[in-house]
Amino acid sequence: MKLLLQGGWKAKGHRFKITAVGLCLAVAAAGAVGVRLAVASGNVTASGTNTGCGVGNAVGGQVSVRCDPPSIDEQRLGAVPTAAPTGAGPWPFYVVNTGDLGLWVRQCNTETCGCRTPGCERLGLVRNGATVYGLCRHDSAFRPVDSSTSVWIEITWPNNMPNEHDAMMSHPTDRYRGWVNREYLAPAGHNGDIRPC
Repeated sequence: MKLLLQGGWKAKGHRFKITAVGLCLAVAAAGAVGVRLAVASGNVTASGTNTGCGVGNAVGGQVSVRCDPPSIDEQRLGAVPTAAPTGAGPWPFYVVNTGDLGLWVRQCNTETCGCRTPGCERLGLVRNGATVYGLCRHDSAFRPVDSSTSVWIEITWPNNMPNEHDAMMSHPTDRYRGWVNREYLAPAGHNGDIRPC
């Protein structure tokens, strides 16, 4: 079996396409029983039991696919805790109120990020209900048309290249940084008052 960069694989001269939904369903099923899937020279490690999956960094032939909890919105979360964040961070936040659209992660907290082509400021998408890990907050004075705030949270992120197509997930140890608008985040276990950038 040979993995093709175009998103398919070949077996005995036949080419098959793997859809994102099919991959997530297979990975979720494999994750539920703790199976490690081998693909070409690298591995796909599955974890979690939900079909809302994101792909982590591909480093040294290892590709990790992690699955999020089901979508949530702020009303279902209930009251925001009053306790201030503890420790040095990063601190968890849930992505909320984005429905099926998710939330774009941007390379900056200003309108164009110095880009010359539309969309090049986007580093990927994070799904509604996913957890992102905030490092600091900043009011950049840039308020997107679909938001009532110009406050942005800098988060840990697995990607630093323009990407308008892939849903990814934030992890506390991700090596890159991205920015998300504060309006679509709900603090997880703290009051959201993280340090300024």
